[in-house]
Amino acid sequence: MGQSIGTLFPLRWRLWLGKLLFRPLGPSTFRASWHRVIKGPCDPPAVEAMQYVASHTSIPLPRVYAVHTKQNSKSFIEMAWNSVFFDVIPISSYQVAVVTKDFKNDKKTWNNSFVSDGEYWITYAPGVRPGDHTAKLREMLYKDKLERLNNTDCIKRYLDTESQHKDVILVEANTSMTDGLSLAPEAANSSLIYLHWSMRYAQGWMWGSNWLCSGFLKVHKTRGYWERPKAWCTKEFLVLKADAWTLGIVYWNHGHTVVRQRAVEIDHCLSAGSEKIKDGCAIRYSMVLLILVTSLNAAILVCMGLTWRLHAQNKKEVSDGQWQKVQLVVLGDAISSFLQHPDEYTSEARFVEKQDCNGRASWSASPSATEMNARLARVTAPIRWYRAASLASWISILSLSVTFSFPFVFGTDQNSVSFATLIIGLVLLLIKSTNQLAKHDQSIENTFDVENGYW
Repeated sequence: MGQSIGTLFPLRWRLWLGKLLFRPLGPSTFRASWHRVIKGPCDPPAVEAMQYVASHTSIPLPRVYAVHTKQNSKSFIEMAWNSVFFDVIPISSYQVAVVTKDFKNDKKTWNNSFVSDGEYWITYAPGVRPGDHTAKLREMLYKDKLERLNNTDCIKRYLDTESQHKDVILVEANTSMTDGLSLAPEAANSSLIYLHWSMRYAQGWMWGSNWLCSGFLKVHKTRGYWERPKAWCTKEFLVLKADAWTLGIVYWNHGHTVVRQRAVEIDHCLSAGSEKIKDGCAIRYSMVLLILVTSLNAAILVCMGLTWRLHAQNKKEVSDGQWQKVQLVVLGDAISSFLQHPDEYTSEARFVEKQDCNGRASWSASPSATEMNARLARVTAPIRWYRAASLASWISILSLSVTFSFPFVFGTDQNSVSFATLIIGLVLLLIKSTNQLAKHDQSIENTFDVENGYW
């Protein structure tokens, strides 16, 4: 069943639900499963069922726990495998300044106090503050150290994902300092109309070049940030609009309230340059995760070998030179078979649920007819789908889902969120597996007569 659903969902209903979610079933198996869920007794959970079979067929319990270890190792592999190999794309972090067409007449320094210091933590070298960096960019502008590009060339350069881009200044086509349209606080007549980080218009690194298409983005009505774009900002899309290239600029405060916003038409741009990155787009791998996956695969192979060896030793000689052929099946196939064809061990089994097993020291005393009728009515009664999981499971899963949905809504770094989710998932799986094994060990002592091999 891939995710060891038998150990993660204690009751039979959860086991059946897990099969539907994680393993495609044929129509006959589906009907058989549903028939037994509605009308038949609850089978023991996966590992308990294996222990039950072990006690009746003299299968050693180490084999049971070998398969249990194999399944849990598989769960870790499935969570870690997708992180072993990954592709990388170079993302540049740089300043984007919008200035008036008569910027050369401005003798005052630029006021960039409206720009958050945190936006430039990638751009700056150690010890260089935002104000120093902006002053250096202004100095390069007024000393003609920047390369002039028309709109088409500027768009092509800064949409090139295989280059390390440097700062760029965009010259507005129709605005002058006397218009007083600068978004800089207390400097409406400044030549600096706006200044932002290249990732300002993005919710995540993958949209790093979308500032070039900001004229086609919308600001969220209440939260004051750019809505997630519905498509990539591509050369094919934007070059066609180069003659009337328009950017959207917005100034909002720390409470994400929009203070001012406007659209600016770009005449040309002045670029500090770009550098080609060697092997910028590449396939990388994580040595730590590769070692982890390899180790878990090795553990699976050991468990498979042990299972095969124990299986071979369990064959019985029915006559001279004739050995009983016993088919080796995985846990999911075995459960599917048990659901379709009642076997000699469960055909006359009593109706039992987990709550009937708790606290029972022995099963030697036969239950009364009243108890049996009550169990039968409780077990065979139809159950709503949402009761397949316990209330605690619903609360924990929904709480985690809601918690980790906030970063996607508010634009938090999703790489960190994914890593945190993986760590929490691994910890929860370890805790669940440890607790489940402890419960299984206790259930063997309380519900099995190990010496005689029966309930």
